[in-house]
Amino acid sequence: GNDPTQTNVIQYTMISAGPTTNATDFGDLTIARGESASASNGSRMVIAGGNSPSPVGYNDTMEYITIASNGNGKDFGDLQQKTTQWSGTGDGIYGIFAGGCHTSGETFNNMIERTKMEPPQNSIDFGDLTEARNALGCCGNGNRAVWAAGYNNTAPANKNIMDYVVIQTAANASDFGDTTFDRYNTCGTGAVTRGLFAGGRSATGSTWYNNIEYITIAATGNATDFGDLTAQRDGPPGFSNNGTRALFVGGHKSPANFDTMEFVVIATTGNATDVGDLLLANSGMTSSSGDP
Repeated sequence: GNDPTQTNVIQYTMISAGPTTNATDFGDLTIARGESASASNGSRMVIAGGNSPSPVGYNDTMEYITIASNGNGKDFGDLQQKTTQWSGTGDGIYGIFAGGCHTSGETFNNMIERTKMEPPQNSIDFGDLTEARNALGCCGNGNRAVWAAGYNNTAPANKNIMDYVVIQTAANASDFGDTTFDRYNTCGTGAVTRGLFAGGRSATGSTWYNNIEYITIAATGNATDFGDLTAQRDGPPGFSNNGTRALFVGGHKSPANFDTMEFVVIATTGNATDVGDLLLANSGMTSSSGDP
């Protein structure tokens, strides 16, 4: 993530722990990066792409950690292209990533890439989103991946579209439905039944949101209001444990980053509850959990 420049710090927390639990140092990435994507198979987390300090810039590298044991990242392989500001999920076998910007500047990306979680290897071209865009959220249920909202420079700049694919079958994405309103820099997490999307920002950059909404991943349809984050912000990454709790951590609202960690119970609706703090205030993070 960004603190405010890109950092290589990895932090962890126990999702189910008590009413309050702060994050703990886990190790370091091989390279400082923000706005990357990630996927997990419950044992391994793969971190893909992102934007790194000069002279690296946008990168096409993937690295991995073993979630159950603290340690530094290790090289995993390469992406099809250098990509940042995108998102992903996994199904236990594959990690899948989509959207973002590539090469340099605002060259918006519609490519979906997929890699096997084990052994380390390069990604392959999977298909395309229905519309190129960056800063989009993603959730999955182990079968489907759903991407929501985002931004590109065709009117309207903010998007409310949702796309989905079946992770096991390479193909272009199909329309899923619409989010409750258009925005970018939202984040997502999922469970067997529900997917959640939280936070975001307006295309003008002048408005931040605290909304959480949900979908039923196995069906198609529009999102429904779930509740609110504890504060307005964009880009707080989300992760969950076996579909029980979803955590949203960090994020940004000008002029500062957040160190907040908060949770909701996925099976109900309601507002988020503060559960502790990150090691450092951070935005542009990526996250995953020991539950695929």
